[in-house]
Amino acid sequence: MTTWIRHILVATASLITLGYGRVIAQELDANVYVDYELISAEQREDVMSMANDIEIYLDNQTFLYSDWEGAKIPVDVSITLTGRSGNTYSAQMYLQSYRYTESGGKTRTIRIMDVNWSFEYYRNAVLSYQPRRFNAFTSVIDFYMLVLIGLDLDSYDALSGQEAYEQALTIFNTAQAAGDIPGFERSLRSAEYSRHQLITELLGIRYEPFRTYVFNYYYDGIDLLSSDREAALDGAAKALEQMVFYKNKQASTGVFMQLWFDSKYAELADLFKDYYDKETVKKMLMYLDPGHTIDYNEVLGG
Repeated sequence: MTTWIRHILVATASLITLGYGRVIAQELDANVYVDYELISAEQREDVMSMANDIEIYLDNQTFLYSDWEGAKIPVDVSITLTGRSGNTYSAQMYLQSYRYTESGGKTRTIRIMDVNWSFEYYRNAVLSYQPRRFNAFTSVIDFYMLVLIGLDLDSYDALSGQEAYEQALTIFNTAQAAGDIPGFERSLRSAEYSRHQLITELLGIRYEPFRTYVFNYYYDGIDLLSSDREAALDGAAKALEQMVFYKNKQASTGVFMQLWFDSKYAELADLFKDYYDKETVKKMLMYLDPGHTIDYNEVLGG
């Protein structure tokens, strides 16, 4: 079965599950939450509409230039306002996106925490997508939404998220040209998370193999679970072998690989808990993701 046929079948299953019956242009189905407990009661009135403003924007915006086929990507956006001076806010943003499987179920794609965000905001803001014009509020949101869209595309067809990542890079470069913007510094410390490091890896040739192995994990693993569980587990284990081979050749693995395992470790442990060769899989997982060794031992035995 070709990649795109599989993509259409997965999309069709999720459309049936969600009750959709048409091609939709927008890519996202957003759930937005804003926590304003850290700012004073008097300051909260001006941000009461923020979650709704963002949700309306994301649910109605088309980020790519072509129509989006299939179900929208479920995205959770949680924003914690940590301070306010005038109409300028400091904030942290926690993002999660999900991917539909061939059975119509859902699996987490990625989760990202960004703690370096400052912006102006006015009540009942009307938000617009302008990737070549920097806006401290929307540019950060847009950057991450394009990353999430790219990751979703990559999971259905190897390396097909390129257009989305390139648009995210355009936003990053626009922010760079606008001046000294916190969070948009150029930083290539591969062990340290930054927006620049993330988009550099997603577009870098050096990191393309890992993106492809993530696709293999979905295509040869997760999407086969409902039809052939044994083959699916073998396919997912093979993807881990490829990741081990990849890591063996790298001086450092970078932030995207760690983000992926931070997002998937519970799923991975649960997936292989009844696998016939779970000891080999456990060793691979602990090598690839040593930070979750305790979790792998707990579920897979140790």
